[in-house]
Amino acid sequence: MKLTFIGCGTLVPRQDRYATCFALEHDGLLSLFDVGPGTIARLPSSAIDITKVDRIFLTHFHPDHSADLGPLLFTFQNMDPARTTPLELFGGPGLLNFVEKHSDLWGDWVDPVYPFVSYEFDSKDSGVRYEIFTQKLEIKIHPMSHHASSIGYRIGSENASLAISGDTSYCPELVELARGADILVTEASVINSDDSPGHMSAIDAGRVAAEAEVNQLVLVHRYPEMDEERALGDAQSEFSGTVSIAQQGRTLQF
Repeated sequence: MKLTFIGCGTLVPRQDRYATCFALEHDGLLSLFDVGPGTIARLPSSAIDITKVDRIFLTHFHPDHSADLGPLLFTFQNMDPARTTPLELFGGPGLLNFVEKHSDLWGDWVDPVYPFVSYEFDSKDSGVRYEIFTQKLEIKIHPMSHHASSIGYRIGSENASLAISGDTSYCPELVELARGADILVTEASVINSDDSPGHMSAIDAGRVAAEAEVNQLVLVHRYPEMDEERALGDAQSEFSGTVSIAQQGRTLQF
């Protein structure tokens, strides 16, 4: 599996970290995790072919994680030659309504004429494994503690596993989602999470990584006040494994 950080920041734009989008390539399939504003413009600079996107996973519907869904659907609708490959869209409670609102706003400009399937997960799906990929990948979801639509994803194959939380505060569901994963990609938004409900500090992220016994922790979604040195030090105070800061354009092979 190959993971590329298209954007690893927050709603506060910075040159070195735009809003969230991660691209996962595995066995000829291309998946995007979150599609924050600017995603569609940044994909080419990361050598990601937008016409090859097979699946989009939304962790929640806040604009800094989902704003480019409409532009992406518009692009897929107007490809030349026309798109014929299926697009699958995954999200938490409210996904179908979220897609419908895009249709209400933009109509035929974004309504797919190619095969399109939406998967809306809710609390009853928590911890259930779905073998929805033909390439021997499976996905597991858990609700996260941020917004009613928030879910985290665990993607696994025979040889590798990846957990992506999206925005969340510390919660047992995140620990369970990440348990034993090769890589946990999670937020280190703030210095003190007590001051920002629904978000984690780097200390919280390190605590989750330690409790879940992951192999590697990758920190994303840092607000401007959370600099790299502070984030690394705080996470390492709780977790003795490998800790790194996501860098825009960086790739991980695992």
